[in-house]
Amino acid sequence: MDPEDKEAVLVVTAAAPKLMITLFISYLRLKRAAVRAEKDLRRSLQANGVPKKEAKELAAAYTEWTSLRFWLRRTAFPAAREGFRSAGK
Repeated sequence: MDPEDKEAVLVVTAAAPKLMITLFISYLRLKRAAVRAEKDLRRSLQANGVPKKEAKELAAAYTEWTSLRFWLRRTAFPAAREGFRSAGK
């Protein structure tokens, strides 16, 4: 490995923790905003006459895209679509 390559590896290794922390904090902010939006949507739907159960389901569907499980099921782990327990059978 060239000295330049070693230096590049060190730079990336040094920057990775900060990047991960920044991404995690950004995700938490996104999630908090989505939870607030879900509450507001549910309350608005209920105020306009939508039954409580349906309003809750619609609001949950609205914020589902912020869930890590939602994205993992769709992209990274095809086995998660059926459930991990049934994938081994």
